[in-house]
Amino acid sequence: MEIGSNYQASGKVDSGKFVIFLLIAVALNGLLGILFGVISHYNPLIYINFLVLFGIMFASIFVSSFCLSAAKSRNPMANMVFLLICAIYLLYNSWAATLAANYSGLEYTAGLLFQVSIDDITEFISLRQISIGKFGRDGAVLEGSILAIIYLIEAGIIIIWPTYIGFTSRGYYCENCDTELNEQGFYVPAESLLDLDNQKKSGRFDNLSSIPPVLESELANYTTKRSLAMINHHSCPSCDLEIIDLTLGKIKIDKDNDSEFKEQETIVKGLIARTDLKTAESFDGGSGNSSDA
Repeated sequence: MEIGSNYQASGKVDSGKFVIFLLIAVALNGLLGILFGVISHYNPLIYINFLVLFGIMFASIFVSSFCLSAAKSRNPMANMVFLLICAIYLLYNSWAATLAANYSGLEYTAGLLFQVSIDDITEFISLRQISIGKFGRDGAVLEGSILAIIYLIEAGIIIIWPTYIGFTSRGYYCENCDTELNEQGFYVPAESLLDLDNQKKSGRFDNLSSIPPVLESELANYTTKRSLAMINHHSCPSCDLEIIDLTLGKIKIDKDNDSEFKEQETIVKGLIARTDLKTAESFDGGSGNSSDA
């Protein structure tokens, strides 16, 4: 890869690993679906249902993303199919478990082998009632078409959210070393980045390690437009491949005094670069996080 060019995924897929880890991910998501189906059936309060749903979604995102990373697929379309299959099977098994719990029908427990029909689902919804009252009190009851809409929203969350998060969070990959890149993120004052246009064109950022990173305790000082730069540095652990993401923005402080970086301008994204960060032994990313991508 040429310094100064943009990273492009190779599109390679190891079919053997892809199938193996897809089967593992599908099985684990199927178990999550069964767990969600059983809990949502026996729980009469919609509030708890949504809390359980979000918990299951975080677990699904972790499981599917981990398995996809282990499969080492660099093909965006294959990745999308992988994540969609996992999400759809989770949804399918949640309904299989719900109907099994409702009708005690053993045929529903083998979600992969037996069909869960739309007629079964619509009949179940027509008889289902969920309370939206406070704990320990009678409240309004959801049923019929309103409940059907809620189940459609729930299905959309189950399919779209994990698929989107898993697809957009894919890291960079070194084809020569057959490994994902490590990632280090940190903030620096935007004014400390000199000659950005030439650095962007050349792909050479030779002074990053000499810029003191902004500490978490200092973030509140950067609330004006484009005053802060967020840098994500990706590097191969085995060779000299480096990739830079650089975004300008500011810090927004909420009513709880928590800080959040608000992106305002992307300077570079996926730029093949050469920096001094890999050779700077004493470099500390300050408020950023170091992790394996």
